[in-house]
Amino acid sequence: MRRIFWIVLLAGSLATELPAGRLTQQDYLAEVNLGNRAVAAAKAADAALGLAALEPRAMLSPMLDASVVYVDDQAEPTTPFSPSRATATTAEARISKQLNLIGTRLSVGFKESNNAIGFPSGSFISPDGAPFYSLTNGLTFGLSQPLLRDFGARGYQIQQRKANAASEGARLMNRYAAAGMLFEARAAYITLAGMRAVGLLLSESLERNQRILDWTRAKYSDNLVDKVDLLQVQAALKQVESGLNQTRAEEARAAEKFNVLRGLDPKSPVGELEFPEPPKALPEAVGERLDLQAAQKRVEGGDAAVDEVKERFMPDLSVFGSATTSGTDLPEKAGYPTNSIRSWDFDHPTYVVGVKLSSTLDLPLYKKVLEGAKLAAGQGRETLVEQKLKTESDWTALDGQWAALVEQIKLARALEEIQKDKAEREKKRYRDGRTTNFQVLRFEEDYNQARINSLRLKMQAGILAAQAEFYNGGKLKW
Repeated sequence: MRRIFWIVLLAGSLATELPAGRLTQQDYLAEVNLGNRAVAAAKAADAALGLAALEPRAMLSPMLDASVVYVDDQAEPTTPFSPSRATATTAEARISKQLNLIGTRLSVGFKESNNAIGFPSGSFISPDGAPFYSLTNGLTFGLSQPLLRDFGARGYQIQQRKANAASEGARLMNRYAAAGMLFEARAAYITLAGMRAVGLLLSESLERNQRILDWTRAKYSDNLVDKVDLLQVQAALKQVESGLNQTRAEEARAAEKFNVLRGLDPKSPVGELEFPEPPKALPEAVGERLDLQAAQKRVEGGDAAVDEVKERFMPDLSVFGSATTSGTDLPEKAGYPTNSIRSWDFDHPTYVVGVKLSSTLDLPLYKKVLEGAKLAAGQGRETLVEQKLKTESDWTALDGQWAALVEQIKLARALEEIQKDKAEREKKRYRDGRTTNFQVLRFEEDYNQARINSLRLKMQAGILAAQAEFYNGGKLKW
């Protein structure tokens, strides 16, 4: 009856239709996605790295420069014409923006300066000591156009390429690490469910070997078997007991890792699991592995770094111009601020037009810096080639392991069927009185060991399939 109980319990653990409260592998992976701190950190890092690529856009954003300055200069007059105090308040604001077309920069600004100059009472210039005021203000419209360096907003484009390559490369490696965490979770689930199933089969074996030992002892007492036969059965029982203890220890470690991966205390109860059947075939490679894509992004970043050096050392030739309107207090309003009115004068703006040239004269330094950037880019390409070879090698090794494991599983299943048929036929012979209970138990044990071997091979196949999922990105949903 105990043997039938274990068989029914094991069959229930491998059933396709799951009872209520059982944790499936997909449900467990969902818990890992929610509860694992490393996965949560990877999600946050993914979002942060994506936003980091926006930084170069600030080069094209409108910029505001504003300032307010107050100056108060007091001095002892040295001549009848020397002022005793001069104050000035200047307020200035300017908005500028670079266009992402040909590198043109536009600006609009406003500046106002309020000045006062005071003389001592009784001086030749101001007998009553009244200060003289002046007010100037105006709008400035500016335009600059690079002709060599940064023409066509190359500086912005290079910085954007670098930022994109760095951000996307880091995101890909971050996702690769997160996919590796999900692979660990898949492997942990398969291992724990498999260890539990193996433990049930070994418990059944232990109970069966105990019955074989009891039978052998009885026969030994009747001098029907030799001492060596008893010792052999005792050794077989100890071997099964040792295997069961080892399996239980592995199950305990697997349960701890199982819980840690989903963010729970290692000693938390696990509940019931299903043993997932391995797929019929290994998942095919889909696209390029994430770490290989990251290496490609590093190459793109290296190329952008070479262009950045070229652009930074290129001579700067640009034309610029501005037009400034002016406003001031009129001479007849010298009593400002009490009786003066500010006025604008747009009739005579001030125009400025110019050309600017700047260039480095240290050409040897430029060549060294450029050569360094090219060497770094070349190293990135060599690393990419090596990474491609490694990726192909990993897939080839995985395919080879899978092919060998498939053959092992076929042989194990064939052996399992033979052992099962042998055990059933021996039971029939026993019912016909043509064999002994000892032989039936022996054949049942052979069948049980074949089932354990098949189960362990299935665990290996499931973990290999999980590794292929990891190489394909781990099915990340972010």
